[in-house]
Parts: sequence; C-alpha cells; structure tokens
Amino acid sequence: MLDPDQRTLLTDVLKPPLGYAFDQAIAATYSLDLTTLLSVPLHLALFANKDSRDLLRNPVAILEALNRTVSKLGIYCQHGAIHAPEQQHVLYSQLEPAVMEVRAPGGGSFHPKFWVLRYRDRDDRIRCV
Repeated sequence: MLDPDQRTLLTDVLKPPLGYAFDQAIAATYSLDLTTLLSVPLHLALFANKDSRDLLRNPVAILEALNRTVSKLGIYCQHGAIHAPEQQHVLYSQLEPAVMEVRAPGGGSFHPKFWVLRYRDRDDRIRCV
C-alpha cells in the first residue's frame, strides 16, 4: 500500500522486489490516458530486460517486449473515458488487448482506482503490490 503522505514515482512503484520478476497486473480506473498507460508496460519490459540500453536501441525488441508485457495486463475503465493522445503512434494500438471499457449497472459510473501487480521469483513464490 502506498503512503498517501509520501510522493512516489510510478516507475519506482513498478520496479519488482529484489529477486522477483513481473508476472501479471490488473487495474481499474474511471478515465484512462493512453500515453500514461503506455509507460507502464514499457517500464515493466525495461525492468525485465538485463540490458535495457540494448533493448532501447532495437525497435523490434521493444515491440516484442511490449507485446509480451501487455498480454499480462488487464485494465478496466469507464466506457467512453479513454483519452486519445493528440498524436497517433503505432504503439498505442498495442494496448488494445489489455484495455476493457465497462459500464456500471443502473446507469452509474465505474469509478474504482487501483493497481495490483504480481511478481514471481525463481522458486515460484508470489508477491503482490
């Protein structure tokens, strides 16, 4: 659980605990900014790669790592509340399999806000944050 009185960078929160690797994540939110969302699987992919500089030099490797990471995400948001970026980029389309728009029953709003990330170690122990 994050301390509400302390500022934390999203990238610091995504970093796996020592000895663990990202396994899966689920999140729910009202609105969704695709640029911010794209940063999550990209950072998770960078943390998973031993040589992130090498990964950043190879666009095909970035795309493969992004696809592998996005396949482990489930993001739920209010139907119609996705904020499209001003500039189009092919990487935004890679997020489609992970994003599910939902409607609250009875005409209400879907408004939870949480992220749960699961990490595994070599002994198949699980840790969630």
